[in-house]
Amino acid sequence: MDIKTITCHNVYNHGASLQAYALQTFITEHGYQNEIVDYNPWYLYDRYQFFDVGNPKWNKNFLTKTLYITLKLPAKIRFLKRKKAFDFFTKEYLHLTKERFFNHDTLKNCSCDVLICGSDQIWNPSFENGKDPAFFGEFIQKKYLMSYAASLGTDTVPEALEEMFKNRLAHFQAISVREQTAKKALERMGVSGVSVCIDPVYLLNAEQWESALELKKTDEKYMLVYFFEGNEAIQSTILNAAKKTGLKIYSVNSSKCAFADKSFHQVGPRTFAELVFNAEMVITNSFHGLSFSLIFQKKVWVVSRGGLNSRLTDLLASIGLENRRLDCSATEEPDFTTPIDYEPVSVQLNSHIKHAKKYLLNCLEEAENGIK
Repeated sequence: MDIKTITCHNVYNHGASLQAYALQTFITEHGYQNEIVDYNPWYLYDRYQFFDVGNPKWNKNFLTKTLYITLKLPAKIRFLKRKKAFDFFTKEYLHLTKERFFNHDTLKNCSCDVLICGSDQIWNPSFENGKDPAFFGEFIQKKYLMSYAASLGTDTVPEALEEMFKNRLAHFQAISVREQTAKKALERMGVSGVSVCIDPVYLLNAEQWESALELKKTDEKYMLVYFFEGNEAIQSTILNAAKKTGLKIYSVNSSKCAFADKSFHQVGPRTFAELVFNAEMVITNSFHGLSFSLIFQKKVWVVSRGGLNSRLTDLLASIGLENRRLDCSATEEPDFTTPIDYEPVSVQLNSHIKHAKKYLLNCLEEAENGIK
């Protein structure tokens, strides 16, 4: 049975790469063939090209384009090392289709028995991919269409897009999303039969990740910080945490962190996983930063983050860890040395993981029986 998955696998984000690897690994370990559709539309691909002008204000004429590229040149050169690390991970760990597809029309050349849409924020309506029919499987000749842990990334779908979502999802034989808030959003617009499944990275346990990525242990004592949209309040909290715990600060953000003792901004997904694996503590506002901290059972604190909080709050609430939310504006900070009792957490996590595996394998079995 030919199974293909479509997801945002090539956006130079640690979590995006690792979730794609985990889903593919789980599928192949259960005796199925699987390829990730190498879909690279302009809105995901162009911004990583060396001569791309990402700001429309500068994309008016040759002079402004040249000035923009010149100003951005140092940062683009620095990014090349990070890009190389991610490209190496993709080549070594992900099994992609031989053909790379750059638009929806060319995807019509792609066929399979089963198409799995997801995971990660493939249906985020705030981004182009959330409106792209490719991520709803409209392109492909298939016998069975399903999603696995697809994320909206937000709490709601804009009213103007509700009909589009409803019509596209009507063609699915099985739908699962990653958050309870996503399920409620789809149900409000009349989509029924939606399951909630945990992110693919949980389909592999700590030992499997350690073995598959050949993670090496270190004696270094540090806290790992991984965050988006950082500000002075977050920086102050991190510095206070380092002072109280005596730990060095390691950063694995996409750009160099000025206050960190070591900054790993040019590394790929494997090194990211290894940094979490060896950390004494993790402070993050990233969904996958939290997820790998839980997998490796770290002392983790989650910083509140803008409009994407549902992904984090849903996960923390589902395993009884609401008390690990870190409000940087609060007058009193928590005791950063407080450990997490992972025994009850593991019970709840394992329940979600068991449900997700059952959903996925039941869908594949149903698809296989339908094909025979």
